[in-house]
Amino acid sequence: MPTDYKKIANTLERRATLIVEMLEERAQRIVDALDEPPPGTKEPDPQTIRDMWNFSPFGDRAPMVYWTLHDLALEKLMGEMAAAQLPAADRVKAIRQIHQQAEMAALTKAYPHRAELILLGITTPERSVQLAERAKRLAEQDQDTEPQPQEAMTY
Repeated sequence: MPTDYKKIANTLERRATLIVEMLEERAQRIVDALDEPPPGTKEPDPQTIRDMWNFSPFGDRAPMVYWTLHDLALEKLMGEMAAAQLPAADRVKAIRQIHQQAEMAALTKAYPHRAELILLGITTPERSVQLAERAKRLAEQDQDTEPQPQEAMTY
């Protein structure tokens, strides 16, 4: 219930009351916004998932291009790591990160929509794996076949 500011004689008290009410309104708007799904998280239809999963600017050569780009990135990053002369304890962690970077670089070029489709880097790795498995199943299904009800997954 809004306060009647004219009844508050003290100027500082009046301003403080206005600030508190403004903050409470903003907090309520934030809470209301948290109840809504983030933009772009609406589940795409199965055909859109198939199209996004299968799209590549390289067409039928996409798998070959993926592995070529992966190997080139891996070679470059491993060379940089060797030049950095990391201690032995840090090499294992660095090698894992290098493999992940090479995979991501190749994925974004060969199959640009897959990372977006599985919310890579936005959600947990486990969730990304679930989304990727579902997208792959949908992509491999016949185009006329709709997914089974148990495959419905909220994005």
